[in-house]
Amino acid sequence: MGQAIRDAGIRKVSQARQRILDRLRQGLADPKIPWPPADTPPLTPGEHMHVATLRAEDAGLEQRFAAELEKLHGSSDIADSMVAARMFTVQKILEWLDDTGPRRVLAWSELNSWLPGLEENLFDRDVEVVVPESLNSLDTRGDLQEIRVGITGVEVAFAATGSVLLKSTPGQSRSASLLPLNHIALIPGTRLLPNVETWLEQHQQDGSLGHAIRNSANLTLVSGPSKSADIESKLTLGVHGPKELHAVLYPAAG
Repeated sequence: MGQAIRDAGIRKVSQARQRILDRLRQGLADPKIPWPPADTPPLTPGEHMHVATLRAEDAGLEQRFAAELEKLHGSSDIADSMVAARMFTVQKILEWLDDTGPRRVLAWSELNSWLPGLEENLFDRDVEVVVPESLNSLDTRGDLQEIRVGITGVEVAFAATGSVLLKSTPGQSRSASLLPLNHIALIPGTRLLPNVETWLEQHQQDGSLGHAIRNSANLTLVSGPSKSADIESKLTLGVHGPKELHAVLYPAAG
């Protein structure tokens, strides 16, 4: 009986998919709707619309990023030095931790390469930094789900939209930005750009865009904490990922 029900469900899904495809084919075959459009001229630079206009030379990229992230229900600290950045980061972590849960954070490897001295600061406050080698084990996944704070760097951040791009590579597991309830993103000044077009143009100019994509297991564009409005059209945070996203922006070394 169970197999028959499953088979019937599969047939209904297949039939619905076929009806959708048939309607699309009929629409594309309508002579009143030529597709693709004939002799379509390319967009000129003046006609091309950026997601948001913001130039690299514009002042206040950090303030613009912070304002846009706040609109997305995120929060941020803007530090004028690495010492201040460490203080902001540790303070936020301790705010999210309490005595009822483990004093651990899920992180990318070599946090000190992002913010020198951060691992030592956390150790001094009895906070363990956990870097998962693999999530294949059920025991490992069960252990990590108790950790409430994740820390990552970013591939790049976009001031015009308050978004960050995360790149998954060995040592930079997606688990740190997805599993914990709270996520801290470390953003050095060299990785803060006006908008996504600037990042694409930089890679296109030096021919490295394909390499950047191929050499990553995953590229994720994150705009604020996880959100959903599927139920009664009411915004709910933390449904598919972190409920809180906090960015720490600071000058790069040197």
